[in-house]
Amino acid sequence: KNRNYTLLKQVKTYFNYMTYEEEYHEIAGYTREPAREAGFKNNRKDFEKNKGKLYYIRNSYNLTFMNGGKVDSEKVFKYEASIKSGNYVPKRPQGMAAYYEFAGWYYDETCTEPVDWNTKTMPLGGLVVYAKWIAKNYKVTFDTQGGTAVEPQTVAGGSTVNAPAEPTYDGYEFAGWYTSADDNA
Repeated sequence: KNRNYTLLKQVKTYFNYMTYEEEYHEIAGYTREPAREAGFKNNRKDFEKNKGKLYYIRNSYNLTFMNGGKVDSEKVFKYEASIKSGNYVPKRPQGMAAYYEFAGWYYDETCTEPVDWNTKTMPLGGLVVYAKWIAKNYKVTFDTQGGTAVEPQTVAGGSTVNAPAEPTYDGYEFAGWYTSADDNA
């Protein structure tokens, strides 16, 4: 069989045979071959010199990426294999404001526990990760048109700027804030 196997476990026996259910037991994350394919006849496999080989196939599971409440992508990894190569930056979900930026993948829907791509391996049964999006911060400056200075504010996209203290300018009365100098005409 042209398969690439890795030694998982060695079991010594004092007999030159083994049984399918006792020695060739199930191992989580692996699939054992059917008895006949593994060389067992009537639940027994004979071998020589107290050495028998039992082969298991490492299972593969899905790494599911959730983005905006929908499946964005799925990738398949073998059990206990590194999932580092699965990491990617998704597109912003349709309908999400442009001021949101991707802030990483998380193990939980509330996005409190970030995925550690450097150490995480595929767990038994698969893994679902969730995209976190946060509003970008913007610096808001105030042009007082020659009046007293007003400190800039940093606000998250989609948030409202807090009204700053009104500037003073000798001989003028403050009329309000505008988004451009032309609006004050």
